[in-house]
Amino acid sequence: MKKLRLTILSISILQFGAFSQSIETRFQTLLDSMYTNKPAAVGIMVHVESPERGISWSGSSGFSDKEATEILESNQPALIAICIKTWVSATVLRLVEEKKITTQQAIKNLLSEKNKDTL
Repeated sequence: MKKLRLTILSISILQFGAFSQSIETRFQTLLDSMYTNKPAAVGIMVHVESPERGISWSGSSGFSDKEATEILESNQPALIAICIKTWVSATVLRLVEEKKITTQQAIKNLLSEKNKDTL
């Protein structure tokens, strides 16, 4: 039984190694598939952050406008939908808790130049 567990663990590690080599490609393929399966979607942006696995990936699929004239870029500013506001609030409060930001800080000092243009 111990030998079987070791074999399964070895296979899992090898599969994870192969998987992690092309994780960005796999994420983008999944994102493109999601976009294709939702014809009413204008565009989709995703960010995956997993420091313990060494993953920091952003991707996008689709367009940034309803007329489908401008390709959606993964690093462009985006409006936040209602469902995400709770997550953003929790993230901001966690950053305050970790003393990385304060609630009195001006947001313009935390934004990139591209995002400042949207204010």
